[in-house]
Amino acid sequence: MSSQHKRLFLPYAVAGLSIALVCGVLCGYSWLIGPRWSSEEQRAGDRPIPFRPFSKKRLERELSAGRTVLVHFYANWRIGMTFHVNRSLERPTVRKWLYRKRVIPLDADWTNENAEIEAELYLLDEISVPLIVIYSPQKPPKVLRDLFTEEDVVRALEEIPN
Repeated sequence: MSSQHKRLFLPYAVAGLSIALVCGVLCGYSWLIGPRWSSEEQRAGDRPIPFRPFSKKRLERELSAGRTVLVHFYANWRIGMTFHVNRSLERPTVRKWLYRKRVIPLDADWTNENAEIEAELYLLDEISVPLIVIYSPQKPPKVLRDLFTEEDVVRALEEIPN
């Protein structure tokens, strides 16, 4: 290689190595500080969320026992509901956080306009679904409205005290 080619090649080589180094450091950094999942949490991430049917009585019982509850309010008549749930709620990371934080997941299916669910929505001052509400014995309910993302759900779950 001639000296002229070396002079042209050197800046590109340095830039390429710099980019590779920065990417390597960032990937390594996120690996070092990212959440560590136990084998049980890994398995929980591979299974569907074990939703139970919503009832006000069940919600109050879980909260009085000191447990955090995630309630998914939805209606099957909403267009794109399944797609939205699959892209934001039924995700491995969300399932792992639910398991890690020992959150009790409840399904509030408002498809047939259940009066108990409607009353709870009224208490929350909400009139539309989908809606995720995280009830904690220590804090006011955390409400995620309409077009929440997987990241929104994870952030809300991370805020739950252990």
